[in-house]
Amino acid sequence: MLTPFAQSVLSEADRLTDACPPLWLAATASARGVRLPQPGERYSWCELGCGSGLGAVINAAANPLARFIAIDADRRRIAEGRRLAEAAAINNVVFLCAPLASLALADCARGPLHDVIVFDGEAITDHAAAAAIERCAARWLKPGGALIDLSDPVEFADSSVRLLASEPALPEPCPVTRERCQRLNRLICEQALEGSGHAHLAAPALGSALPADLLQMAALKVLLECPGVEGDLLQEMVRIVLEQAGRPLAEGLERRLECFERLVLPHWRRLGLLPASDRNPAGS
Repeated sequence: MLTPFAQSVLSEADRLTDACPPLWLAATASARGVRLPQPGERYSWCELGCGSGLGAVINAAANPLARFIAIDADRRRIAEGRRLAEAAAINNVVFLCAPLASLALADCARGPLHDVIVFDGEAITDHAAAAAIERCAARWLKPGGALIDLSDPVEFADSSVRLLASEPALPEPCPVTRERCQRLNRLICEQALEGSGHAHLAAPALGSALPADLLQMAALKVLLECPGVEGDLLQEMVRIVLEQAGRPLAEGLERRLECFERLVLPHWRRLGLLPASDRNPAGS
């Protein structure tokens, strides 16, 4: 039986693909008898068509031993990714601007080989782009490496729910990973409250991303600044944060925050999204 939290993740499977989560991909591959790198291992990961690079930065923060290469043809979006990584001091992700059709001929093709190359198949609209991806895979993948199309949300949903079901067995994230992810999440929360489209947070124990709505972003911002706040005080502080950001909730704030504290917050603690000192006295 799925928990309400797992059901909420399942209902947002289309958003899970946006962040290319390594651990969810590894679970999907494992079900097919293919082994992909796991969090805590050293590996190289390349994302073709990274957009604003949020997924790449999140994954880099949650996997400090891995190396991430994020590539897109849009200079503006590449600049956004670089700024976010620099602001969060995430130094194991590199952003490159290059048109997909010419990628295999670019200078970056001479770099190290990758364990995993990911791309969004729905964004491939012509034969030239598809051929470029094939050339990249031929030149950049290590022997036994994987080329993965991220455009199948059904597989992501199935994998994410199976991971959540086994969540208590997830390893405790190391202090370095915790600190990196919490630092990045502060920035993501601030940008989301300012109106960005960010909808994912870095989850250290998962080694990848977790979807979050605006209310959850505001609550995390409060909890990162004031660990241990709960109940009426948490509700009032979240209300103030949303109002100051010019994004107040018209109704349902109390009900939604009660649901957040009961269903989501215990998972966030186990996943390492909050400081280690933040513990619910009630043990929920």
